[in-house]
Amino acid sequence: MFKYREIRMLALTAIIFIAVNVVVVVALANRNTLQVALGLLLSFSSLLLLLTRYKMTIFNDSVMIYEFKGIGILPVLLDFEDIKEVKVAGKHKLVIDHGRLSTVHVVNAVAFGEELKLKMQSFANQNK
Repeated sequence: MFKYREIRMLALTAIIFIAVNVVVVVALANRNTLQVALGLLLSFSSLLLLLTRYKMTIFNDSVMIYEFKGIGILPVLLDFEDIKEVKVAGKHKLVIDHGRLSTVHVVNAVAFGEELKLKMQSFANQNK
């Protein structure tokens, strides 16, 4: 399930989920029903974010990764023809050279890198 998840946003969303649940428990102890209701709504929405978003995706002609831009971590779509090199820099770190270097933090960088290289080779073979 967590095969190609962006690890930084996964950790951030997990921290938010835990913090909201702590607030809900404190609100329950204080018997504040409005805070409990709002906290449960926030907890549910952060759980949905935790389970569904921030996935790296490999398409037939491109890959969608997350990069740190000036305002935060945003999705970026890279075409296979622009990618020059893919290097596994660690267990959770992948470096993609596409005219400039992008560092990708993914839960399973080795499997993501292998699948990305395989898709890039099949794309190159189709376009010959």
